Amino acid sequence: MNTLFKSLLALVAISTLAKADYLGRFDMTYDNYKRITLSECEGFATVSAQRNTLTLSVFGNNNCSRVVVNGQTFTSEENYAGDRSARININLVSGYNTTNVEITSKSGKTKDTMTLVKNNSHHTPVLTDEDWVYLPRCGGSAKFDVQNGQANLKLKGISTYTCDSITISANGESRTYNLNSSNSSFTVPRSMIDYGSNSVRVKLSSSGYAVETVVLKFRAY
Repeated sequence: MNTLFKSLLALVAISTLAKADYLGRFDMTYDNYKRITLSECEGFATVSAQRNTLTLSVFGNNNCSRVVVNGQTFTSEENYAGDRSARININLVSGYNTTNVEITSKSGKTKDTMTLVKNNSHHTPVLTDEDWVYLPRCGGSAKFDVQNGQANLKLKGISTYTCDSITISANGESRTYNLNSSNSSFTVPRSMIDYGSNSVRVKLSSSGYAVETVVLKFRAY
């Protein structure tokens, strides 16, 4: 009986232990969006990446009302339907960033934890005439060529889900176009071109947020 009683006590003790799960390490250097299921707190979290910011959003975490990011505590808000949510912007410094996230109940007995990482030392690629350059954030490649004084920017394999628009700018002028196809071609307006040492900046964006930037470098003629 004594042994059985001790076993029952052990089971009770185990049942009252904190329920915690480490969800993993998520590298956002080349990914712009992730959706993560909260196994203990229930609900889910999303992480979106911009150049200098990570945005962490937590939804439906009814078992856990607190979100702790690098030791700073945020309280999730309850909406009209009774679900809880929180939205937190994480500013990144230049270089390698590591962010520790803990989604937890007030008692701390239920929690989900994760690690977000991002290398914020992304260098702007420079495209010269006829070079294909891989764009890791947009998931494709770009090049441009100059023929008879006309400059054409060409894109192939671009994810239009990740990058849905393109802005070409130089000399105080800019043009924005929607990316409706993974393979596209755009003519750089002559008014932007100063043959000699000119460079034209090209920004690929998603819903208005810059995702990838390249520079078109023109040869001297």
